[in-house]
Amino acid sequence: MQERKPILFPVFFLLVLALALALFIVLPRQAYSPLEKRFLAQPPRFSMEGGQFSQDFEAYAGDVFPLREQWVGLNAAARQLFGLNITGEVWRMQDGSLAEAPLGAQPRLARNLGILEDFAGMAGIDTRVMVVPHGGAVNTAGGPYAYPDRAIIQGAEEMAPGLVFIDVVTPFVSAGRPLYYRTDPHWNVDGAHLAYTEAAKALGFEPKPLEWFAVEHSEGFYGSAYARSGLWRTKPDTLGLIDPGVPVKLTFDGREEAFDSLYFKEHLSQPDQYPVFLDGNHGLTVIENLERAEGSHLVVLKDSFGNSLVPFLVNHYRTISVVDPRAYRGSLQTYIRDQGVDQALVVYSLHNLGTDTNLGFLTSR
Repeated sequence: MQERKPILFPVFFLLVLALALALFIVLPRQAYSPLEKRFLAQPPRFSMEGGQFSQDFEAYAGDVFPLREQWVGLNAAARQLFGLNITGEVWRMQDGSLAEAPLGAQPRLARNLGILEDFAGMAGIDTRVMVVPHGGAVNTAGGPYAYPDRAIIQGAEEMAPGLVFIDVVTPFVSAGRPLYYRTDPHWNVDGAHLAYTEAAKALGFEPKPLEWFAVEHSEGFYGSAYARSGLWRTKPDTLGLIDPGVPVKLTFDGREEAFDSLYFKEHLSQPDQYPVFLDGNHGLTVIENLERAEGSHLVVLKDSFGNSLVPFLVNHYRTISVVDPRAYRGSLQTYIRDQGVDQALVVYSLHNLGTDTNLGFLTSR
C-alpha cells in the first residue's frame, strides 16, 4: 500500500503565496516610507549587463512586499524578544533609547585627521576640533554596551598633535542626564548646550546658561535611529529650538534671498523634521548677528551635529559661516582669507570623521 505524503504544509505555503500575490495586486504602491524616512525602490529597467538588474529587482521586491512595514516591526520585536540587537546599525539601550551601534572600522580616520591638521596650518587661524561621541558611549543608563569612543578619540589626539581638541566625552559622561534624543543619533538641546559650553571655554568667551535662552518645544519627533530600528511603538522625542536672543540675517550659498530665522518650521510637518535647524545641510550658510556692527567671524566646519549647536554660538559673533563638506564647492582657504575669518570650529561625529570622503577640499587653495 502506497504511503500518502502529508500535503498540509505545501497547501499552507501556496495559500500564503496566493495571499501575498493578492495583497500585492490590491494594495497601493508606496513611493516613500514615512516610518523609515526613505524613498522605496522603484521597478528596475531590464538589463543583461553586470547583474545590476537582479540586484535592483531584489531591492524592489523587498520594498514592495505586502505589509512590509508591519513585517519589519514584527522582526525587530522578535529580535528583541530573543535578546538580539535590532539591526547592525541601531541598538536599543536598556533605558529604551535607540543608539547607533559602535563604530567598527575607521577607514578614513587617520587620513581625515591629517587633512584637518593641514587645513589648520594653512588657514593660520585659531582652529579647534570637537569630535562628538556616539550617544551610546555616554549614556550611563543605557546598559553594558561597549563603545570604544573615548579610546578612539584619545588615539586621534595622538595621531594629530597639531590639532587642538575640545573634550566633550568627559563632561557628557559626567552629566548624569540624557544628552541625546531617544530616537535619533543627534544630541538634544541639553547636549547641544553642554557642547556649546565646552566650545566657549576653548574659543575664549563666557557661555550663557541654558536658562538664559528661550526654548520652543516641538512634540512628535521621530529620528533616523527610529526609522532604521523597526520598533514602531517607541515613544517620540521633543525637539528643542533655542532663541539666540539677537536678530539675525541668514543666507545660503551666496544667494540673495535672506531669512530672519535659524529655524525652518515647515519641516516640522514633514516625516524628516531635523532640517528645521538651518534648513538642513547647505554647502555654505552665513549668519549675521544684526546687533553687532563689528566683531569676530567664526567658520564652523560641521556635519549635522553642528546644526543645533550653531544657534547657541550666534550671540557671541558678528558673523558665523557654516560649512558642510558634503555640499560645499570652492576653496575654503580662499574664503577664510577673503572674508577675514578669525576662528574655526570643527564639529564632527566620530562616526563621520572615521568614514567621510568629502574633506579633501579643505587643503585646496
